[in-house]
Amino acid sequence: MVPPWKFDVGFHLQNAHMKMNREVQHSLAQKQWCSLVNILTQKLNVNVLLCPPAVGCLDMVFAANGGLARGNKVYVSRFKAAARTPETPAFLDYFKSLGFESRVSSLHFEGQGDALFSHTNTKNPLLWIGHGTRTDPHSHDEVCEFFGMENNLTWDPVKKEFINKEARKGVNAFPLKLVSDEFYHLDTCLCPLDAGNQVLYYPPAFTEKGNARIQQQFGADNCIAVSKEDALAFACNAISIGDNIVMNKATDALKVTLKKRGYNLYENPMSEFLLSGGSTKCCVMHLDWSGDDKNWYKSLSSKHQKQ
Repeated sequence: MVPPWKFDVGFHLQNAHMKMNREVQHSLAQKQWCSLVNILTQKLNVNVLLCPPAVGCLDMVFAANGGLARGNKVYVSRFKAAARTPETPAFLDYFKSLGFESRVSSLHFEGQGDALFSHTNTKNPLLWIGHGTRTDPHSHDEVCEFFGMENNLTWDPVKKEFINKEARKGVNAFPLKLVSDEFYHLDTCLCPLDAGNQVLYYPPAFTEKGNARIQQQFGADNCIAVSKEDALAFACNAISIGDNIVMNKATDALKVTLKKRGYNLYENPMSEFLLSGGSTKCCVMHLDWSGDDKNWYKSLSSKHQKQ
């Protein structure tokens, strides 16, 4: 996570939510972010590493966009928005200082904002990569190669869509086209849930093929479609930890649905960050060191403290 010391909405319509209708209440933003940290660390026993924000990087608080991590590897983002490009070297230096094998994308790619792993508690995790607004679809092959994932689709620049390559076994990476400006990153409209390999998602944000792909891989009964009201409140921009879910807020209907499925819901108001098109998940980059080293967090923490 990156503290919101520098956070502000300084660019008009960098995404559809950045309308600059009012000023950010900075003291409230600090309070909301600290409340989120407290929920994660005190209630859910999550280990949190803090990356210092770089000078002039107003949006660096949205740590999810910094890269995609799995095990000891991080694929570092190359931002499409010009105002965020200085974040790339800052994130790269930070991940290297922690000992991660790191590589910067050669194409526009916005980390866990547009790439999410699911089924992580199984032997066959899946990777979902969004495109259409920020992330370049050509980057999908690079991401898959870096993490050893298998994709049987390739981007056709003429047709401007993914087409089938040769048939392959063990396909575990899937592209999803985003079709709404309001849901400009994948993590604003899709949230794989840790428990039960279910997914929280907003179907109108995807194409017909995308919706079919989601339902095929998760199973229709495991797909929890949210309402437009919940989607616009960034319910899908949630943090999933086991059977716990942390989000900005939820309607009563969504609360009932999640409770029936065995989830514990933690609401944490994120009004100030919504002004910039971000919420709870945007503020967190998930690090999943899946190797044999059980003391990986202590190791990373020690290196972090020496900075």
